[in-house]
Amino acid sequence: MENIQGYEIEKSVLFENSRGFALGHNPAAPQPYVTWQFTENEGGVRDYYWGHYHTDREWAERDFFRRIDDYQTLFNVEEKEPGQEPGGYYRYYSTQRPFDIGATPDTKDNPLVEVVNYEDDRRRPVAGGKIHAWGEAIYKKPLTGKQVRDYELTPAPDNPDRKRSITARLKRVRQRDRSRRRSPGRSGTTRPMRTDRRTAMHEKDNYLKTAELSTEQNQNMIDGVPNNTPLPPEPPELDKKPLDKIKEPKERRKGRELER
Repeated sequence: MENIQGYEIEKSVLFENSRGFALGHNPAAPQPYVTWQFTENEGGVRDYYWGHYHTDREWAERDFFRRIDDYQTLFNVEEKEPGQEPGGYYRYYSTQRPFDIGATPDTKDNPLVEVVNYEDDRRRPVAGGKIHAWGEAIYKKPLTGKQVRDYELTPAPDNPDRKRSITARLKRVRQRDRSRRRSPGRSGTTRPMRTDRRTAMHEKDNYLKTAELSTEQNQNMIDGVPNNTPLPPEPPELDKKPLDKIKEPKERRKGRELER
C-alpha cells in the first residue's frame, strides 16, 4: 500500500488520461480520512493534490465516489484497465504562475481538455520531482513550439511526442556511433582506437617534464605543476629620506614679578 503524508491509500481509480482519485486512511490524524486527486506519471509515480479531509469514513467514501462520477461526466473519460496503455493525452505544466483565464492555448483544432491549479497556492514538485509547477493543462494533441513558448509552458516528460522524439534521437546516436567506428573506405572494419598523445609520448620527449625539471631542480616533484620554484628576489630598497625632526618648544621661564 502506498503511504502519502501518513495516509495509507486504500482505494484508487485511474482514468485513461492518467488522472484519478484515491481514498486514504490515517488513524492517528485528527481527520483520519482523505480523498485526493492525482496524476500518474511515467513509471507509475503519482502526484497527489486537492485533498478533501473527513472525520467519518462513510462521508469520505461518498466524497470519493462523487468525485469520480463528476470527473467522468465532465471530461467523458473511462477507467483504465490493468495493463492498459495510457491514452494519447498531452500534459503541460505552468512553472511561472498559476493558470488564469486566457493563460492556456484553446483552439478549435486542439481544444483545452482540462486545466488544474494545485492547492496551497504554491509550486509543488511533479513528474517525479523533475519539475516544480503551479498547475497543469491537458490536451488531446501536442501544442506547437510557438504555443509552448508564448504561454511559458513546460511539456511533461512522458508526453507521447516526447517519448517518440527521445527514442528517435537515441536511435540516431547509435547509428552515428556505429558509422564512426567503421572506416571510411572499408565496410565491416573498425577504425583503430585513437591514443592520447600524452600517454603515447615517451618520458624523455615530454617537454613539460623537461621544463619543470629545469625550473624546480628536483626530480622528486615532477608532477606537471611547478612546486619548488625559487622565490623571486626582493626589490632593492630605495634610499629612504630621513624624517624631519620637530624641534621641541623652549621652556618659558616665569619672571620674578610673576613668581611673587
